[in-house]
Amino acid sequence: MSVEEAYFLFKKKFHSVENASIYLAMQEVLGLDDRTSLIKSFKEEISEEDKNEIEDILKEVGEGKPLQYVLGHASFLGDEYYVSPAVLIPRPETEELVTIALKDMAKLKRKMTIVDVGTGSGVIAISVKKKRINDEVIAIDNSESALEVAMHNANMHDVKINFYLGNLINPLIEKNKKYDVVIANLPYIEKEEDVDPLVLLNEPRSAYLVKPGHKLYEQLFQMIKNSMGDEVRVYLEIHHDQKEVMQELCFNYFNRYSIEIRKDMSNHDRFVILHIWKENNLKN
Repeated sequence: MSVEEAYFLFKKKFHSVENASIYLAMQEVLGLDDRTSLIKSFKEEISEEDKNEIEDILKEVGEGKPLQYVLGHASFLGDEYYVSPAVLIPRPETEELVTIALKDMAKLKRKMTIVDVGTGSGVIAISVKKKRINDEVIAIDNSESALEVAMHNANMHDVKINFYLGNLINPLIEKNKKYDVVIANLPYIEKEEDVDPLVLLNEPRSAYLVKPGHKLYEQLFQMIKNSMGDEVRVYLEIHHDQKEVMQELCFNYFNRYSIEIRKDMSNHDRFVILHIWKENNLKN
């Protein structure tokens, strides 16, 4: 059987599985880098072993399991990371958040301490550390199982990240440790109906559901207000309907600050870029 014949067999047998997942499963097992390479191999023979392995993967996907969990890895900014049901599967929007933060931080020529709050799989912290090798990067999560995934990924990418178990930036406050940059993609979705059923069934709900949707960001602002040094830059991913509430929170907690809300690739309000100055200039 050729690779092409196998593809059409899989497509017929697993009709509920998206074509993109079939391509990716085939690329994974056949050791091919991209779809173009797969199509070029269509006239080659596929082994029975490889065919059976692809079928096993597609069977799990057809039963409702995300392909990334089946394969055990996901892509983020061109790199591969280990993922498990203990962590969210990285999203393109979060790639945008990291890209925005890195571009903005490139203007700063000094060494900094950068904190990834709610690190999950660690993709934000690791991506930042790979670009900002002289900066201290800290990753915090309140889930031990998530931190295990993040530490595994840090080892896999050979980067030094300081990991802390705890709520938001509490571990830093407890150690009276100062920081220059905060990056956070915290839970911000209030309603289950706003979440894809596949996500609801498979990914950790505590990583994306919270009521009210701005709850954790308000807690984070309170902590920043009480612990920041001379200034801090904050980069956040938010729900598309939270622009006004984020602006109100900033007004309520900070006196000297600048805020910018940017849209994502789908033209939704998605990213908060916040620059806050000196604690003694904040509201009581």
